[in-house]
Amino acid sequence: MAGIAAGLPGTASAEEIQSESDASELPNTLTVRGTGTPTNYRFEVTGQVGVIDDSVEEGDTIVGSTVEGSVTTSEHVDKFGFSGELSALELLTGEAEVRVNGSVVGAENASGSESRRTLKVQGTGTPTQYYIEVDKLLTPVEDTVESNEKISETSVTGSVTEPEDVDRYTFYGEITTLEVSDGDADVYVDGQLVGSTDESTSESSRSLQVRGRGTTTQYHIEVSDVLTPVEDTVESYEAVSEASVTGWITEPGHVDRFTFTGEISEITFYDGEADVYVDGQRVTPDNPTTEPTRRLKVQGTGTATQYHIEVDDSLVGVNDSMESYEEVSSTSVTGWVTDPEHVDEFIFTGSVNTVRFYVGEANVYVDGRLIGGR
Repeated sequence: MAGIAAGLPGTASAEEIQSESDASELPNTLTVRGTGTPTNYRFEVTGQVGVIDDSVEEGDTIVGSTVEGSVTTSEHVDKFGFSGELSALELLTGEAEVRVNGSVVGAENASGSESRRTLKVQGTGTPTQYYIEVDKLLTPVEDTVESNEKISETSVTGSVTEPEDVDRYTFYGEITTLEVSDGDADVYVDGQLVGSTDESTSESSRSLQVRGRGTTTQYHIEVSDVLTPVEDTVESYEAVSEASVTGWITEPGHVDRFTFTGEISEITFYDGEADVYVDGQRVTPDNPTTEPTRRLKVQGTGTATQYHIEVDDSLVGVNDSMESYEEVSSTSVTGWVTDPEHVDEFIFTGSVNTVRFYVGEANVYVDGRLIGGR
C-alpha cells in the first residue's frame, strides 16, 4: 500500500494506530493482495481499524474508520485488523484479492453500496468522436481527459486519435448510451472491451435521440421490440409505452433520449421538425436507414470571437455546449467563443461550406481534424 499519512486532522500513522490499540488483537482481519497491476482501493468499517505487522507504505491513509491504499504485485499484501462490520469496499482502479477473515470478498458484495466502475476510450489511429452517457454519475480521471471535452455529471462528448490517446473515467450504474461517430475507438468497461451495441446488459440495446431544431415539435416513434426512456431526459407528460413514444421537443439543447431493441418501424412529426439519431446516425421519417453523422467543434483561442458556419445538409447543437444567445438554424450557426476551455459542439450531415470569423480567432475541427483557424 502506500504508508499511513500523518499530520492531517483525524489521520493517524501506522505507529500511532498500533500504540493506541494493537490491531492484531481486533476480532476481524482484512488483507488486500496485489495481482500484478497497480490498484487503488478504499474500505470502511463500522468500528476500529488498524494496520497489522507494519504492512503499509508511505501514501496510504486511515481517516477514522476509512482506509485508502494501493497494492501491485502478489508479494504486496496490506493487512488490517478491525472491529464491527465491513461497510464499504471499492477497487478504485485495477484488480486485487481481498479477504475478510480468510474468505475472499468482492467490491460488489462487501456492502449494499454500489461499486465504482471504470471506463476507458482508446484511439486506434483515426480521429474519432464519441458520446457516452451513464444512468448515475460519471467522473473523468485526472490528467487523462483534454480540457475541451464536454463533460456533465452523467455524460461526456470527447475525441481520441492515436493508441496513445486514452481518455479514462470512473462511473456508477450502467452505460445507457455509447456512440462512436466517424472513426473507430476501443472502449473498455471494467477492463473488458465492449462495442457500441453491447455496452449494456443486453447486447441488442440501441440508442435513440430526438433533438429539437428551434420549433415546437410533436413526434411519434415506434420500435419493433422494446423502448425505454433514459431517466431525467423525458418529460412526465410525454406518452411512453413499451414500444412507442409520443413526445414534444423544442430547442437544439432539448434532447429526449431512449434505449431500444429491435428496429425503428415508424417516425412521424405531427407539428414542426426535429432531428432523430439512431446509434449516433441521423435518420428521417422517409429514410429510416442511417446516414453518416459528423462532429463539428469550435474552440476559443483566448480572444472573444464571433463565428458563422454553414453546412449543406443539417446541423444541430450538442446538448449543454451552446449559449442561449447563439443562433442555430437547421443548416448554420452564428456564435461566440473565448478561451480554449470554451468549446461549442455540433452534429451535422453533409459538408461544411462556410467558415467565417467576424471578430477574433478560433479553431474549427471537423471529425477531430483542424480545418480552420485564424
